[in-house]
Amino acid sequence: MARMKITKRKMTKEEEKVAVKQPRKWLGCLHRLCTRNIENEDYESRILRWFDSHKNDTTYVKACALYNHTPLGRTGLHHILNEGYSFVSVIEIWLKYAPEAAQVKDAWGRLPLHIACSIVSSLEVVMVLIEAYPKGVEEGDMNKLLPLHLSCCNGGGQLEVVKALIDAYPKGAEEGDVDNTLPLHVACSYAMPPSVEVLSILLQANPKSIDGEDNLRIASFRLKSVLIRDSDEDEDPLETDEEEVPDNELISQLIHEATKGGHFLVVKLFVTAFPQSVMMQDEDGMLPLHYACSNIKYVDIGMVLLDANPESAFVTDKMGRTSLQLLMPLAKVEDKKGELLLHALAARSTILTVNFVKLLIAAYPDSLYVQGNSGMLPFQYAFMNKSLSVDVLMYFVEMNSKDLR
Repeated sequence: MARMKITKRKMTKEEEKVAVKQPRKWLGCLHRLCTRNIENEDYESRILRWFDSHKNDTTYVKACALYNHTPLGRTGLHHILNEGYSFVSVIEIWLKYAPEAAQVKDAWGRLPLHIACSIVSSLEVVMVLIEAYPKGVEEGDMNKLLPLHLSCCNGGGQLEVVKALIDAYPKGAEEGDVDNTLPLHVACSYAMPPSVEVLSILLQANPKSIDGEDNLRIASFRLKSVLIRDSDEDEDPLETDEEEVPDNELISQLIHEATKGGHFLVVKLFVTAFPQSVMMQDEDGMLPLHYACSNIKYVDIGMVLLDANPESAFVTDKMGRTSLQLLMPLAKVEDKKGELLLHALAARSTILTVNFVKLLIAAYPDSLYVQGNSGMLPFQYAFMNKSLSVDVLMYFVEMNSKDLR
């Protein structure tokens, strides 16, 4: 991480003109107002009164609003945001008199937008700052951290802010800091607990962040770093290696939430980081696979879960139901094209697995012999799908050969 370089911003021509008429210390009066007595109830009204009392001297007001001749190089606006105050009225009037304040960077290279995103600020505050300086979403601080990186530290508390930042700058999800840390990595390793929805938004914006074994391994390692803690139950003082204990309760909660929400890429990430999570039951005794097999929209998630542990298909919930049993009604339903689920997946899926084909056939054995509206059988659809793996195609051949015998 780069060291903070303390520099003082040069005075603008307007500030120099004011400095001739006023002692230098008076330029910092608004700054001092923002950094003192911040816990007072009238903090917001005092700042607004200051602007109102000097509204006839716009040059002076602007100079004060831009004043940052302090060790941290921060304007009063930086300080207000850093304290977590979402005074939209103050921020709007500040930028009315000094719109350039949205572009002033402190000694860490951070704009007011960076500060707002590092604290749990309201979406309204963030949008005001983006409107004042749209390019701010693309600018990194001295460590190349974008506002998006900083907002991801706050988990679900910044969900709407994360959405707004990605909408304003979609490529931000692909940019790393000086250590090549992506916003996804920040959301995995700094937010506690990690937000399923934030992870999903970041993964949709940058699916390549877990594309390939290396990228998936890096992201899953980041997730492990926050959901696995060191055990303090080791009573041997000479033992230096502490046992790592996963927070299974939270892991279970998150993978179930991701499954029920249809967040395919998040489930894929969790299964890689915590393979044991596919066998974690909720209060109803249901595995994630139970939920995936209960909704035809989530069959892709079902494939990931089933491949992680094929035995999960036969685990019963508190009502005695297996995932296989829950899949049976879906396997028999025909869509508008007269196709069964097996037909549809054989024809169009890009990730169909042998394990899921087996499960579908077990759920409805006759589906192998049902013709779609086009008159084709599932294995014929499969051989027209160029995305299917050789293993899947060979399994269809094997099943069709048995039928011919």
